[in-house]
Amino acid sequence: MLNYTELLEEIDWNKVIPFKAATLDDLAVLSAPSACSHNWNCDKFEIDNVPVEEVKKELDKLKIDSISSLMKYLQQSSENFIYKDYYSFCKCKAEGEYPEIKTEEGKKYFELCMSYALRFVNMVKGNSFFAWDCCDIISTVRMACTCDIVSRDVAEDILRPVYKMVERFTSVEDYAYSFICGGAYHCFKDTCLNSEETYDKDADRWYFFVSKLLNKITKDQNYWAV
Repeated sequence: MLNYTELLEEIDWNKVIPFKAATLDDLAVLSAPSACSHNWNCDKFEIDNVPVEEVKKELDKLKIDSISSLMKYLQQSSENFIYKDYYSFCKCKAEGEYPEIKTEEGKKYFELCMSYALRFVNMVKGNSFFAWDCCDIISTVRMACTCDIVSRDVAEDILRPVYKMVERFTSVEDYAYSFICGGAYHCFKDTCLNSEETYDKDADRWYFFVSKLLNKITKDQNYWAV
């Protein structure tokens, strides 16, 4: 298993932008991990450095082509926010009480996910995996706004809960740690029952990828660099 903190030690957190989350354009900056992976701009909420058709293709993958399908996707996403898993695991550990799970496979899945998520306690510092969930929602609404499915005003209304969610962060560093730990857990949760020999490696591979991505983001003035 990876030394999770080691891959982030090369990042100079003193040379990144201050954390802000007061406007839609600020939220666009917080979507940098997703934007950078697509080579999209983050200087404003709309994605305008690539043809709209390219953005639409990403929405098509999510089956979003209207405000109703957008809201359906966001509702489904909110029901599966992984920050809830983390808090549930912390509560279980603190109280020593675990949910009643009927099947052995279900018990194994719960125990594996709990053990993996709690590896990140010292890194997320109580922020859970909020950043992963927020980045997903922001990116999706950015795409919808870019493709004229929603206006900026409607996007603002949709993202009001996200403004509340990111109030807990005071630095880009804390946000980045929450994002990368959330990403690793998200990958682990989706694959941990596939093969006992590979699920740790799969999650480590994702953590390695996002660590390198964040290192690029913190050195690029188009994203998080000062």
